[in-house]
Amino acid sequence: MRLKGSADATMRGLGELVFSTTNKCNARCQDCPIVPSTRPSARLRLKDMTGIVDEVHAWGSLKLVVFTGGEAFLLGDDLRKAVSHISTKGVSTRIVTNGFWADSKGKALKILGDLKDAGLTELNISCDDYHQAFVALDNVKNANEAAIEIGLPALLVHRRKPGGTITVEYLSNYLGVDLQIWRAGKVNSDNNVICTSRNIPLSPHADADGANACEYADEREWAGPCQSVLRSIIVFPDLSVQLCCGIALNWIPELTIGSLPEDTLQTVLTRGNQDLIANWLALEGPSSILDFVRSKKPAINLAHRYVGRCHLCNELFTNPEVRKVLVKHAAERREGLLMMRGALDWVANDWAAPAAALEHTDASPESATPGESCSPVES
Repeated sequence: MRLKGSADATMRGLGELVFSTTNKCNARCQDCPIVPSTRPSARLRLKDMTGIVDEVHAWGSLKLVVFTGGEAFLLGDDLRKAVSHISTKGVSTRIVTNGFWADSKGKALKILGDLKDAGLTELNISCDDYHQAFVALDNVKNANEAAIEIGLPALLVHRRKPGGTITVEYLSNYLGVDLQIWRAGKVNSDNNVICTSRNIPLSPHADADGANACEYADEREWAGPCQSVLRSIIVFPDLSVQLCCGIALNWIPELTIGSLPEDTLQTVLTRGNQDLIANWLALEGPSSILDFVRSKKPAINLAHRYVGRCHLCNELFTNPEVRKVLVKHAAERREGLLMMRGALDWVANDWAAPAAALEHTDASPESATPGESCSPVES
């Protein structure tokens, strides 16, 4: 099923572009949904990243490009060259790293200094019990101090592990600074600030020692629209394109909207923009899909608490019974989503073109396996 509009306006609201630069990493965090996979080792080429940036920038709405991984610093000098290319367009850049490269203060100063000179505007450093099993905390300290010294904004990114050692307080003491908690929608400091969140149990590779341990959230924290779908896209090393920020498992079919070797970027984004499931997630969120599925099949085996929206989304779309319900009944939400989408397009004019029509092709519930899409589209 599709919400169909013109292609050109599809691009106007794309403000954030994420490059999952490589599926390689020096760390092997057992809770990671990206690195411990059966996919062959791959990385994005410099010409692919700059070409995609040039195309998206031409649409006029691009504000931020994020480099993540795997471990983005494994790209070597291509990372600096990509940052330099993007900075000439007045677009902000952010690199997410575990800091493995900062094994001395001097080395950290040189590497970050070169990146800042190239135009890097922000550094995110992952630091918690999961990452510090592979990277020394001294590396985090070196990177953090170097960023402060050269005037580069740096955010520490922390996931809480129940019963873990590396808490925010522990980090403050180790780094010798008073870390401030980052607050969404608020004015935050450029440095010595930390974003702490619950661990999201997404990876099927997690071992039995508690890598998937988590704190569950109040329902108010996982209800409501997804804040990523149709607002940003992520490009993976194999040039597949995903609709969300990449936290959810990247092999959920509904989150992958195409592959650039086979399709143009405009075609891929138009396809995602017209997808029923994508619009449902963006407009009402996975909690609405959960309620809908339960209304159709009350006895379905689904939990009643989740860590957040990403956890819930993952639980829904990796459940074969949920997929069967959606293939059979999702069309019933067509008109309601169309009205919501049309109203937002008219008021905000920053999504894709106004949805003019819905097209529906029946799909068999028997086809709703975890490897197939449960958002029917035209063939």
